[in-house]
Amino acid sequence: MKLTRKQKAFADELLNNPKQSAARAAMKTYNVKDLNSAAVQAHQNLMKPNVQIYMSEHIDKAKNRIVTLVDSDKEDIALRASDSLLDRALGKATQTINQQSTSVNINLDLTNN
Repeated sequence: MKLTRKQKAFADELLNNPKQSAARAAMKTYNVKDLNSAAVQAHQNLMKPNVQIYMSEHIDKAKNRIVTLVDSDKEDIALRASDSLLDRALGKATQTINQQSTSVNINLDLTNN
């Protein structure tokens, strides 16, 4: 099962811009102006087995590439790859913020005796 030119462009758009929604990728590759129509087009594409296989193969390549970059001689590349790998495996670390609040209540009795 081969991908059509537009299906490949759609899948590549998603793989190259993972933070982008599938509907936005469909708008770019299918020249659709309406976001609802683009969402339908994106859904139809993502349900097709040939698109799923293509994306799965490329995601596996990206995972393998990150693992090999962990052993890079360049410290900054190895650090970013390690950080990315840990985030994917364990989830991003949560940050705890301790906040302390102090309040003062002043009651003024303004009655004259």
